[in-house]
Amino acid sequence: MVAELWAGTDAGKAEHHCTVIDTNGNKVLSRRVPNNEPELLELLGNVLELADGGVVTWAVDLNSGGAALLIALLVGHGQKLLYIPGRTLHHAAAAYRGSGKTDAKDAFVIADRSAAARRGSGPRCPSHQQRHQRRRGRSHPAEAQHTTVPGEKTAARMVHTLAREVIRLGEEIDQLNTLIEGRFREHADAEVITSMPGIGDMLGAEFIAATGGDMAAFGSPDRLAGVAGLAPVPRDSGKVSGNLKRPRRYSRRLLRMFYLSAQVAAVHCPESRRFYQRKRAEGKSHKQAVLALARRRLNVLWALIRDHRTFKAATDRQATAAA
Repeated sequence: MVAELWAGTDAGKAEHHCTVIDTNGNKVLSRRVPNNEPELLELLGNVLELADGGVVTWAVDLNSGGAALLIALLVGHGQKLLYIPGRTLHHAAAAYRGSGKTDAKDAFVIADRSAAARRGSGPRCPSHQQRHQRRRGRSHPAEAQHTTVPGEKTAARMVHTLAREVIRLGEEIDQLNTLIEGRFREHADAEVITSMPGIGDMLGAEFIAATGGDMAAFGSPDRLAGVAGLAPVPRDSGKVSGNLKRPRRYSRRLLRMFYLSAQVAAVHCPESRRFYQRKRAEGKSHKQAVLALARRRLNVLWALIRDHRTFKAATDRQATAAA
């Protein structure tokens, strides 16, 4: 008796899972297959051998992407192919035994759902050379693939064009960074600002751009902290008092600069790390501790710029005092 089979494939990027059932719904094959041409041709040959000249209806849950090579092979070998949308598969899976979700179960559901479709013409077997190519040794999937997937050349040209654009943009960004760093180094306080742990040329340039480089315009570190969003303001109403919130209007660029530099300093600067750990020991969250450290470092940076001196760690200050 000529067999009639339905092969459901749960497609993926790197691997597929194929389950083949007969007219009674019994599994005759269930296998995970790498997404490369030799392995897929081997699966195709095995399924056609099981059919023994009968009709095989293939069904997949993807019509592009990871299933493109499988679809191209099936179409190239004259196979009957159905597409079961993912939404249909999702709703249909609820009617099958078990609440778990596996690739094998999805492949079985795809095969079972395709069994009700009308059967097409008989299959055309893969060539002898293709079926026995795997016996000559394993190679890289890209080298072993000889089937051209529809749209492959167009996609390759698009990727090539986009890659060139990304490279060009990367070169332009590097050039702009060099210009920004050079311009920042011309500022009188550049050396003072970058002496603070966690502040490099780019964050230093962001600080100068946000403040104009003139601390006299702010009058005090408290005023600068308010502009940077690091000084809480009261939000009281009626009998409710003592509520401190971040101001609604503040410079997000300044806050970003102080927050990022504080994060770096909390890891690499011993004094900042001790301050951060003390705040965490007081029960503050990571974000609260970093903001408290940023506020402390703002005061230090203000004093350094005011006095035109560079930052020195505690050990350096002790060594200087001893000398």
